Amino acid sequence: MSLLHVVGIGPGSRDYLIPKAVDTVNNAQVLVGGKRALALFPEHRGEKMVITGDLPKVIAFIRSNLHKEIAVLVSGDPGFHSLLPIIRKSFPSERIQVIPGISSVQLAYARLALPWQDATLLSLHGKELSILKEYLTAPNLALLTDPVNSPSQIAAYWLENGGTDCTVYLCEHLSYEDENVQPYLMSALANQQKTTPCVMVIKNEQA
Repeated sequence: MSLLHVVGIGPGSRDYLIPKAVDTVNNAQVLVGGKRALALFPEHRGEKMVITGDLPKVIAFIRSNLHKEIAVLVSGDPGFHSLLPIIRKSFPSERIQVIPGISSVQLAYARLALPWQDATLLSLHGKELSILKEYLTAPNLALLTDPVNSPSQIAAYWLENGGTDCTVYLCEHLSYEDENVQPYLMSALANQQKTTPCVMVIKNEQA
């Protein structure tokens, strides 16, 4: 029986792909992933499908190719805000093999040389900023931002709703040549024009 492999490709650079992920992709007959993910494997000669916003189309394509070895490439780790929940709803679990990857949050804490076993993790991708309100007192918080919920908007919301003027680290373009990791006070960040999606690590030591 052919397997449906859900492969975590890490934060983006090929340097952070685990060997098992590379082997799985090389042995797959079909690759499914975003443009950036597929670009990591230019030498792969199998059929490829680019993931767009039309997820039903993606699922239909996977279903039509279940007789082949398929690798679905997802950013970071499949268990952390990826397509894995949708794939599990659409296909039998016994057909699914998950290959873990290094998440952007994991790499952010590594860059800061900080432990993250006590961190609260929250994604703001496509969500209302108001969900942040219940996390304003979290002492160690990692946020995934998006183009709408930008770092500057998050900082302004944080302060307007009673959050402390604590230290926040912006971790941008992790693993790429233009990677940038910088600390800010929340009040300073609120006055910046920081819009690039990134990982925000908030050390709310006064909470």
